[in-house]
Formats: sequence, C-alpha cells, structure tokens
Amino acid sequence: MSQDLIKAVQLSTDPLDRKWIDVNIPCQAACPIMTDIPGYIQAIMQGDYERAYKINRMDNVLPGVLGRVCHRPCENVCRHGRDGLGDPVAICFLKRSAADFGIKPWKPKIIKNGKTVCVIGAGPSGLTAANDLALKGYSVVILEQYAEPGGMLRYGIPEFRLPRDIVAGDVKSITDLGVELETNARIDSWNALVELRQLYDAVILAGGCQLPKKVDIPGSAADGFYWGLDFMMAANEDEIDRTFENVVVIGGGFTAVDCTRMAYRLGARNITLAYRRTQDDMSVSAHEIEAMREEGVNL
Repeated sequence: MSQDLIKAVQLSTDPLDRKWIDVNIPCQAACPIMTDIPGYIQAIMQGDYERAYKINRMDNVLPGVLGRVCHRPCENVCRHGRDGLGDPVAICFLKRSAADFGIKPWKPKIIKNGKTVCVIGAGPSGLTAANDLALKGYSVVILEQYAEPGGMLRYGIPEFRLPRDIVAGDVKSITDLGVELETNARIDSWNALVELRQLYDAVILAGGCQLPKKVDIPGSAADGFYWGLDFMMAANEDEIDRTFENVVVIGGGFTAVDCTRMAYRLGARNITLAYRRTQDDMSVSAHEIEAMREEGVNL
C-alpha cells in the first residue's frame, strides 16, 4: 500500500477535526459552541475550580447562567449514559459548580485597536458580541433599554430558576474587560440609529426577541388572558396585581413550564399545562417537568 493511500485512510486525531470529536467526544460535539467539557471536568476532579471556570469562560461567556438554564444537549449523548453504563455525567451541574466555586475576576491583556463599537441591547447576544469585541481590542459601549442588563435572562426567566446575582456576576465579568454599559437607554427611532452610526465605527443591533409569538385564538382579548412572555416579564417585575385560582397554560416549552411554576408562586390553586402532543414531544428537559409536577401542576 502506498504512503499516500495510508494517509488517506487514517483517521485524524486533530481536535480541530469535527469528525474526530464527533466520534470520541460526543458531548463536546453536541455543544453548540463546542465547550471543552473534558477539560473543565478534569479540572474539577483535581479540585481546581478556578481553572475549570476559566476553561468555561473561554467558550461560555455566561458560565454561571448556563450552569442553571442550559438545555444540556451534551448530556443526551454522553457515553456514560449509553445502554448498560448508567446515567450520563451531570455536565450542566458541573459547569454550575465551576462558576459557583471558581469565579474570579478575569482581566486578560488587551491591546486596544482604536476602533469603537456600539451594541444595542444587553441580552445574551449583545453581551457576547461586546465580550468578543473587547477581547479583540475594540472599545465597546452597550445601550440597554431596561434598568438592568441581561435581557430575557433577567426579565424572562424566573428568579427561582436563575438568580439575579448570578446574571449580574456574569455581566460583571464582561464589563471588567472595559465594556461600558448604559441602562435606561432606549433607541426608538431611525434617526437615533443614524446618529449612533456617525459616532461609532460600527453599530450592532442586538435587541432580542421579547415579543411573544401570538396566534389567533378565541378569548385572547378576555380579562385574565396573558401571552406567555408578557406574563413572565410582568411577574418578574412584580407588576401582576391580581390573584389566581384556576390557571391553564397552553404550550409545551420552557416558557410554558415557567408560567406554570410562576403561577404556583403567585398563589394559584389549580394549575394545568395543556399540550397538544405527548410529554415525550415537549422541548423541555426532564428535570423541568419533574420540578413542575412536584409543585402540583397537572399535565
């Protein structure tokens, strides 16, 4: 066999080769940003939570947040969870422990390039853009319309699932890079956008998707009817001034489950989640359904 043919049939062992990772590290391949999962688990095994946090921080801009609300695609493909091997490794909770026990101020050496960027929106997308640009030397200013940064992390996800101090800690690790953050700064006209474009070398629109997905359903104008995101944002800001007895939530995703559990905390006595398909078709993690059932919600 010729040397060229030998080279052609050899499997790559280069970590940059996605196929090699797919076969040998399926958890990392399943992660949308290919987090170095084996690396930070190894650091935790060695008791070095600070190194585990730093490994996470390189890939996950918001490691504290993801340690609590990630939907964990890595765990479904973990080799330890295959037939006869037991349960998958608790990868998400290990990420959480790395952030809780290892978070330290992270101030890498940054060489400024003289360019300025304005990011509109301090949600996950805007924060990530600001983080990556700051590391490349750009001077970044984030304009956020609300009083607190975080976007849906702060206003859409309930605090019992994602404590606000965790969001604040992850945001601080980004502002520590020199990113400026201006809150209560809403850009609501085309002229304002044009003015920003004249002030900065670039402007990034990261306003997010905070409008609920609406459908034409009878009764949607009735008193006591809420769209899911509207309900969660109002509840998170303590803006709901009514009591609940019987609540029905229509849907089968994370927002729907959050609505049921928030209704429980607002005093509702009878709560039902109505979903048009089966429980196996729901897009939420199994532990979320378990937590919902523990709180007495009917499915």
